[in-house]
Amino acid sequence: MATTRSLIIVILLTVIWLCILVWLVLASGSATKIGSNSLFPFAIGVFALLPLYPLYGVAKRWPRFRLGIVMLMAGLLLTLVVALSHYVLHLEGSWVQGMFSLSEILCVLSSLLLVWQAARGHS
Repeated sequence: MATTRSLIIVILLTVIWLCILVWLVLASGSATKIGSNSLFPFAIGVFALLPLYPLYGVAKRWPRFRLGIVMLMAGLLLTLVVALSHYVLHLEGSWVQGMFSLSEILCVLSSLLLVWQAARGHS
């Protein structure tokens, strides 16, 4: 019962934040103005942090997926750091782009690892 309640809360919060982001896109008139809005980095932060709690529960329940889930969590946290450094702190440089590339690589590799571990578990 507690898992269902947590899932409903997570889905509800995700839908609310998605509606806020859609409103930002439509209200600003162009996508280039979104980055200057002060709500945008916080929306990215919420989208990056929101799946961490359910992923932690999945990692505890299914230990064989733990490595892929930890890599996905690291990619999400790194995405949050990149968004905050770029949009809030206004830092630019090759290291910010490198962190963004690393977060993309971590998310893709974790997805591949999770699919491989799931396929290996069913064979």
